Amino acid sequence: MLTSEGLIAFAKTKLGSPYAYGINGELVTEALLKYKATQYPKRYTPDYLERTRKAALGKVAYDCSTLSDLYCGVDHSANGWLDLAKETWPINYIPSRGPIKKIPEIPGLHVHYDGHMGIYLGDGWVLEARGVAYGVVTTRIDSLERGWTAAAKNYTLQYGGEDMEKIAELQAEIVKLKAEVTRQTGYKEDNREALDAERRIVLALKISLAQVQNLITTIQNELAALKTSTAAEHKELVDIKAAIKTLIDSLAK
Repeated sequence: MLTSEGLIAFAKTKLGSPYAYGINGELVTEALLKYKATQYPKRYTPDYLERTRKAALGKVAYDCSTLSDLYCGVDHSANGWLDLAKETWPINYIPSRGPIKKIPEIPGLHVHYDGHMGIYLGDGWVLEARGVAYGVVTTRIDSLERGWTAAAKNYTLQYGGEDMEKIAELQAEIVKLKAEVTRQTGYKEDNREALDAERRIVLALKISLAQVQNLITTIQNELAALKTSTAAEHKELVDIKAAIKTLIDSLAK
């Protein structure tokens, strides 16, 4: 699974590398530079070609979108990444004041302005293949000279905390369903031990979303059966609930 943490760790290994437009983690040779000059003639002016040669010849170089491309196994331009983002936030930028709307504190977001992108590391820092004069560096997101206009979620990544949020939502649903079982049956139990076990599972991330969802489905099925339950069926329900509690306890170990 591709993760935001993995992207950041990968990108950090490239710090200090040279920048070369349109070069995707390749060894820069004279032949490659000449090819790029024919591929991007408006970019590779004689002056730009010479500066790129001095900065990157004989080294492995990257451009701004390459860091995400290589980790995620795709090939997009900076603007292409923004177009495909699964969620975006504007950064309202005023040249005299810098960004005035903060982005969510989510490491691994992409940050963009037209034609360029970087990777948000958290705590106000961005990692970017900035340009021929800089290479791969870290910069402050609130730097007046950077001018970021948008932040975006990489559509290929799982971001840290997302699974935890979903599990917490499902956990709340389990508690609600248990309360409904108690209300409809009059059956009472001390849920503290079971709930503590569930919390340990969530905090340790030892239970999958699928397992939690299956547990919810089981309890929902129990509630549906309550409409026609008899005393004998009530006892069976209690036995089922005990089995569920045993399952939760075993998952927490």
